[in-house]
Amino acid sequence: AFQMCGISYSVASASDGLSVSFSGFNEHLAQLQQLVLPKLREPQVKSSDFEMIRRQMMLELQDVTSQQPYQHAMEAMELVSVTQTHSRKAMLQAVQDVWAV
Repeated sequence: AFQMCGISYSVASASDGLSVSFSGFNEHLAQLQQLVLPKLREPQVKSSDFEMIRRQMMLELQDVTSQQPYQHAMEAMELVSVTQTHSRKAMLQAVQDVWAV
């Protein structure tokens, strides 16, 4: 229904969290925010879905051949130049630790 009003929203991951954008110019934009933001504050994810995503992330972190050499270089550069950035190895350890998640 909100798409028919010409308004929308998007959620993207960023290095320091999530980015939520609302677009359009309409009196219903506040209603869309009231619907979306509570769901983001308290997400409800089934444990089976979470486990599937966790396993997929583990596979992606383990497979270093899926990236081009320049991507490895950019990852290393970000690691030394951006605060609160975690290495592939540290992220893999965190994903593998069932008790941490």
